[in-house]
Amino acid sequence: MRNGYLGLTAAHTVRFVKIVLAVTGVVCFGTLEAAAQDWQAAAQECYADTGAAGNAYRSTCKDHDQYESIHACEAAAGEENAMARTRMAGPGVVDTVMMDFGKVDGCQ
Repeated sequence: MRNGYLGLTAAHTVRFVKIVLAVTGVVCFGTLEAAAQDWQAAAQECYADTGAAGNAYRSTCKDHDQYESIHACEAAAGEENAMARTRMAGPGVVDTVMMDFGKVDGCQ
């Protein structure tokens, strides 16, 4: 017996749904990975910035963690999208990744 708009049998419908879910999972994972790379690129820019955003990063990191310091930099730069990506990454991930960049004088 055929079912639904596509005229598929029940077995074909189940197979179709499995394929759609698998493809959706791959696309979502790829999007999350791209977002992770985006926040890391923004964090690297904060670390290297010599302007107002970099100053916000360096002054905040003296008494806050890297996560808060990156947020201060992104806020000073007006980068709301970068702030959202950093929030999605979370403090634990941001603090851990930022350790690889090396210590900034006077920062935690």
